[in-house]
Amino acid sequence: MLARVRVLDPWLRRPHGLKTRATTGGAPCHRGVSRVSPVPAVCAPCYLTPFLMPPPRPSPADQERLYAAIAEALFKSVPEDWDDILLRIDATETGELRMEISGPANVPNLRAPDDSLYEPAFQLYDLFAGEGRPFSRCDFRLKWNEARASWRRVAEYTYPRGP
Repeated sequence: MLARVRVLDPWLRRPHGLKTRATTGGAPCHRGVSRVSPVPAVCAPCYLTPFLMPPPRPSPADQERLYAAIAEALFKSVPEDWDDILLRIDATETGELRMEISGPANVPNLRAPDDSLYEPAFQLYDLFAGEGRPFSRCDFRLKWNEARASWRRVAEYTYPRGP
């Protein structure tokens, strides 16, 4: 009989059944996870679906280069008095991108985006897609930090659900 442990898988945000190494003969799952008992080692759904953990994210250096280009383009695209800027990039399954810019309190941007915004946004999507991890949504936020007198960049990604 297999010992089962219920944990919350951080990527899928759902309960995940795990088998311990002692009950599976020490064989690691497709992710290469293998630990000494009684720590959970092999996930039960791995035997059914090989798509549980996403591939690693692209290199931080490549991401930072594109974040800087996107931030510069956003500054050209919004009113100067905004201290909170959100660029939402929604991607379809076919790789088409839709971009929406909003400001403080989700005020929509009425100005046309600067043309320099499109190329780094598409490159960002292509960077993730090239690594086998295309996102379905990216919320790229610029927020003015009064204490440091500088802008803070944050990018949050949402990924499509597995099969």
